[in-house]
Amino acid sequence: MSSFTYCLEKSTLLYLESEIKINIFKYVDTPLNLSLTCKAWNNIAKDPYAKAEWLIHNYGKTYALFHGIRLGPTFINENVCKTLISRNVAFSRHLVQRVLMNYGRQDPALTELRIKYNIIQPDSNKIRRDQKQIKDPWASDLPLSVFIFILQEGASRFSEIFPIKGNDMELFHFISAGTLVISYASHELKRNYDMIKHLILKDKFVPLPYRPSKYKLSYDIDPHNTTVVPEEYPSKDGFENNRQLNAIARAILLDASLVHLWKETGYTEICDDTNDLFMSGALLILFPPSSPSGWFCPTPEDVTNRLTKLIELGFKLTDKTIVDTLQMYENQLDDYGNLFWNVFTTIRSGESSVSF
Repeated sequence: MSSFTYCLEKSTLLYLESEIKINIFKYVDTPLNLSLTCKAWNNIAKDPYAKAEWLIHNYGKTYALFHGIRLGPTFINENVCKTLISRNVAFSRHLVQRVLMNYGRQDPALTELRIKYNIIQPDSNKIRRDQKQIKDPWASDLPLSVFIFILQEGASRFSEIFPIKGNDMELFHFISAGTLVISYASHELKRNYDMIKHLILKDKFVPLPYRPSKYKLSYDIDPHNTTVVPEEYPSKDGFENNRQLNAIARAILLDASLVHLWKETGYTEICDDTNDLFMSGALLILFPPSSPSGWFCPTPEDVTNRLTKLIELGFKLTDKTIVDTLQMYENQLDDYGNLFWNVFTTIRSGESSVSF
């Protein structure tokens, strides 16, 4: 065997070994623990391609970059960003806007002085709680090279004069008639449909991910404290609030073709992200809490057909949706209880059992 052949085979084996390790790495829940086991795994954990694959495997292409930013400077760097972009992860104008909105750290000493001398008037206790709860808000501590890369990538994709100080989530809320009552909203949404289509297809608008329960903010460690902490926008942890996801779900209820637009851009998680809000909203339209004049209770067949069409789009009648519906109409179960039961069992008849 020639030395060249030997070196080639050795190089191939090393490459295969690296590929195998990266494939193992992306299935690990906590990469940090694995990186501490030995030098070889530590090198894999630092590899931009391995990090990118881990993000894509765990969060999907739609939210890989968002979570890379969330994990902060110990995880993300310019090479990781470039690798993610080369893997065609989602990159929206909205993401760039939110990064700029959150980037940079506040000066806590200056904030305290402003509160002390009444330069700012908001709830000082809330500000202190925020600072204690989230030391580094999402994207605030990005490495400068990553911040610059994201801005440059945004400029190259959306033109150098794109509205970087804009807010595509707020824009979507307005042009999808989020400020109007449902009876007037449909006409306004149709009138603005081309703008919405451009926002989704050209500006790649997708909402940032909904906040998982494990990331829910709590300002009090006392489990008996049931004080509700109001959501604020933009949120400091980067996740979308319930109100923003409601705007998306409401728009889809008015025009289901928006689902196809988002799926066309690669945002295949649209149905999963808004499922429970959307299905509950569909039932609220069919069974309004305050029945308007001229309203007639739909038949089980009408409700079944309506929900079936939504399920064909990719939505699901989950256990949570069923439970939420029964709780929502708790005081009207004498009127709607049998109807709901017939509809839910009909739709879920393909399953072995209906679980609540």
